[in-house]
Amino acid sequence: MGKQEHGINHSIRDKKPLSHYFSSSYWESYSKKNTLYRPITVLSYALRYRLFGDNPLPAHLFNIFLASLGAVLVFWLLRILQLGIGWSVAGALVFSTHALHTEVVANVVGRAELFAFDFGLSACLILIIARTKQGAGAGLLRLFGAGLFFLAFCSKENALNWLPFLPLLALCLHQLRPRGTPILDRKLPFETLAALIPALLFFFLRGKMISHLPPGPDLTINWTSNPLFFASPESRILSAILMEGWGFLQTFAPFWLSADYGPHVAPVAPSLSSPTGMAALIVGVLLLSILGAGVAQWRKRPQLFLAAGIFFSFSFLTSNIAFPIGTVYGERLMFGPSLGFAIFLAYMGSRLPPKATPAGILALGLWLGASGIVGLKRQSVWKNNQVLFLHEVAEHPESIKMQLCAGQEWLLRNDFEKALIHFRQGVTLDPKNPSAWNLFGVALLNLDRTREAEVAFLRALRGRKRDLLLHRSAIERNLTLVRKKDQHGNRGRAKAPR
Repeated sequence: MGKQEHGINHSIRDKKPLSHYFSSSYWESYSKKNTLYRPITVLSYALRYRLFGDNPLPAHLFNIFLASLGAVLVFWLLRILQLGIGWSVAGALVFSTHALHTEVVANVVGRAELFAFDFGLSACLILIIARTKQGAGAGLLRLFGAGLFFLAFCSKENALNWLPFLPLLALCLHQLRPRGTPILDRKLPFETLAALIPALLFFFLRGKMISHLPPGPDLTINWTSNPLFFASPESRILSAILMEGWGFLQTFAPFWLSADYGPHVAPVAPSLSSPTGMAALIVGVLLLSILGAGVAQWRKRPQLFLAAGIFFSFSFLTSNIAFPIGTVYGERLMFGPSLGFAIFLAYMGSRLPPKATPAGILALGLWLGASGIVGLKRQSVWKNNQVLFLHEVAEHPESIKMQLCAGQEWLLRNDFEKALIHFRQGVTLDPKNPSAWNLFGVALLNLDRTREAEVAFLRALRGRKRDLLLHRSAIERNLTLVRKKDQHGNRGRAKAPR
């Protein structure tokens, strides 16, 4: 569900003026220094809470609607790319049943990704329609497209990927038109303005929001969420290339999924001379070869050019290659890039010779069936936090994040023995994690093991300095409580941070 949906974000629970959403960060109630800017997404959560309260069903149904709308938009795009209606339907089906999209649709906070995709692709398609109109009709459509772009950008930052998509699409459509059609025409400046003006407005509003934040680091980013954020540029880039390759593989075969790709789950390449560094070099060469092959097709097979361009342009900014982001990798980040796979499949299917078409349809059916089964299983895993965390910690015991999340679920149910198992594993995996030691101490304290709890809280205070900025006050409160309990036999229970 996510912390904002649980009510920690007062922008959701409390009535706020519209201007508040466009002047506040995404995680304002969690970290005053967070720079994420998604006012439309937060506003949608607030409206949902006003209408339905904490009932999650409407939120999930709305996500399903948005995902279905996305599939319709993909079909529309495939038809514009002059692919057959049958294989356009197939491409839209592949996009809608892609198991890699499970997290986005099943998780309420996936709405940011859905909004960014639907608003952005709608804007691009509206601008294409505007090309067929004249006068005021064309102007109104471009204005509508500009509004959709602004909604996309304000839903999630990666919607800015639609800016490079526009020229890629223009080149593709140019090659599909009759020969002699000029690439540049008098309509292009209006389309450019329809995309750039809302982008500039977004950057202005985001910059104004950031200017009012207090100085200091963004504490929502820590080693557990993304160790690459703190790695050397060489290690970060090499490790990110490995994950970029993994994302490319998952778009074709989404059968090995995880809710967390943090420390010990995703591979880290310390240097080029290491085995993982050499593997990253090989993966990088393969990815560049694929990109080069796609670019080389822009004249004869422009749809393949567009497919390759979409995957690499949409995934690059969130890959940690250019700069570190808040996570190593997330399946939700592949929602947009997987559009390239849908275009690729629809194109290849539409070019099959008649004799090979039945085999192609059979292969498509097998893929859809396999992806659908994986997706349905993942849907059940994302039923709620308890089911998700306990399933994922069993599948990926090396995940520090899942160990801590599973332990906190047991804490909420006052099963301190089971919580202790997960927190012990957490501090074993990451001995410098102050949050892990603090939670470990909380479980020990509630089991009346005060001496061990005190040691755990002291270890927490010797954890990473950056993480301590967020957790120090809670650790010190618990340390005071354990000392009072040890002195006076107080039976009060420590509380885990929420």
